[in-house]
Amino acid sequence: MNKNYFSQKGQSLLEIAVSIGLVALIITILTITTINGLRNSQFAKNQVLASSYSQQGVELIKVMRQKDCQVTTTAGTVYKWFNDTAGNPIIWNTSSDTTFDVNNGNFFVPNPTTCILTQQALAESLENGLFTRTTKLERISVGVIRVTVIVSWNDFSGPHETKNVSLVTNY
Repeated sequence: MNKNYFSQKGQSLLEIAVSIGLVALIITILTITTINGLRNSQFAKNQVLASSYSQQGVELIKVMRQKDCQVTTTAGTVYKWFNDTAGNPIIWNTSSDTTFDVNNGNFFVPNPTTCILTQQALAESLENGLFTRTTKLERISVGVIRVTVIVSWNDFSGPHETKNVSLVTNY
C-alpha cells in the first residue's frame, strides 16, 4: 500500500474535527449574540414602558388637581386642592408642612374613577406586578408641591427604576 493513503485519511479526520469545532464556535457566538440582543431589547421595552407609566402618574396628579379631587391621608383627613364647601382643609391655603403631612414616607395612589388621591403604605402594582409605581407629594413652599413618580422593575440584570419629577402649583 501507498504511505500517502494513510496520511491522507488522518488529514481528513483532522479537517473534519477542525470544521466541527469551527461550526460549534460560530453557533455559540451567534447564540450568545442573539440572547444578548433579546435581553437588550426586553430591557429597552421595559424602560420605555416604565417612562410611560411614570409620565402617566404625573399627568394623573395634574388632572386630579384640576378636577379638585379629594386627597385622603393615612390618618383619614380629607383635603381639597381648592375651595371646599364641606369644610375640609385646603392644600394650597396651608402654610405649614405639618398641616398637610406629605413627607412621612407613604405613597399616594390616584384613583381617577372616584377622583380620590389616597395616601397608602404600599405602591401601585402595574402590568400584573411587573412594574411598581410610587407617587410622592412633597411641599416645597406654600402653593408648590413637588410630585415625584418612580416606576421600578426587576429583570435578568437586577433592579431598575425611572423617575419623573414635576412641580404642581396653585396658579
